[in-house]
Amino acid sequence: MKKRILALLLCLILLVTASACNGKDGKADYNYYDYDLSPYFELGDYKNLKITLYSTVATAEEIDKYCNNYIENTVFTEAVDKAAEKKDTVNINFAGTIDGVAFEGGTASNQEFVLGSGGYIEGFEDGIVGMKAGEVKDINVTFPEDYGTESLNGKAAVFKITMNAVKKEVKGELSDAFLTSHKAEYPTVADLKAAAKTEIEKQKMQYESAQNKDSIISTILETSELKDYPEEEIKRNFDSVKESFESTYTQYTSYGMFSGSMVDFINEYTDMNVKTVDEFYNKYAEDQVRIELVLAAVAKAENITVSAGEIKELSSSYKDYSYESEDEFIEDAGGVEYFEWYLLYNKTIDWLVDNTIWLDQDGKEVVYPTPTPVPTPAPTATVAPAK
Repeated sequence: MKKRILALLLCLILLVTASACNGKDGKADYNYYDYDLSPYFELGDYKNLKITLYSTVATAEEIDKYCNNYIENTVFTEAVDKAAEKKDTVNINFAGTIDGVAFEGGTASNQEFVLGSGGYIEGFEDGIVGMKAGEVKDINVTFPEDYGTESLNGKAAVFKITMNAVKKEVKGELSDAFLTSHKAEYPTVADLKAAAKTEIEKQKMQYESAQNKDSIISTILETSELKDYPEEEIKRNFDSVKESFESTYTQYTSYGMFSGSMVDFINEYTDMNVKTVDEFYNKYAEDQVRIELVLAAVAKAENITVSAGEIKELSSSYKDYSYESEDEFIEDAGGVEYFEWYLLYNKTIDWLVDNTIWLDQDGKEVVYPTPTPVPTPAPTATVAPAK
């Protein structure tokens, strides 16, 4: 699941690579692939390819894996006959009063939490320690001066606590009996599998368009010849993915979503196993340049071009991407040369989709499906084309 979440995140962040090649005035230092490609790449078959559409149907194996992950990652508890201790899960009712009068938000039922987790005001959880199921007890506490509600700030209160249950954590089982008896989100295995199927297929639909386009590129590369990598394109992609991944890593660590080194982060959230960050950046850059070489070569072969009007239409949409002005949008993207490459990249992908023979899982020709809408980020110079 984590890999899919980050993959989708990067798909949105890394839409078209361009960074690290901009001049001080925001202009691109060169025109993307606007040179003889023959020393680097020889284009193979690319017209009327027969490609099987990516299946968005959840397989039995995928559903089973989802269900097993749910069982392993869900905290299940069951009642025990013991006095409550810190780190136990408790279920309580409480009713609070100030000077004998109930106050708004001071009463609740069936509140379940881990004792000692710190979710309540000082003294509240400590007062529950030692209680057993069925016991009722009054707890005296004082709200902090800066609690945030004027009528409660600094006020002494009494909470009548009813202990409904003290619980311990238990290992989950994939069975109707266990799910039902432990009041799981899904009361039966059939319910869990139905939810798994829905969620898996929802995720697959988000990847459908990217997977189909990836199949086109992979098929073209099978009959093409990669002779060498253009150094400037490798550097551009290397610097771009480095900047984007470092930014994402910083966000994940600052919000407590990940703790560990950058290498650990890369290995945790990708399908790679690298020893250094540069190893990953180089691999990504090479993969990306292969894609770009295919698209640049097809664009040249089919005379696919971008008009000044198309570039102007894109730059004029700066408000859609939360920019204050068209000039700011162009500068942040790296100049109009970058906009031209961005549009050419996408026009060529669309041309290949339209000129591919698509097959269903049974090998029958079908119409290419309308892709599931995915939010489109601004075409800035810090992002790269996703497969």
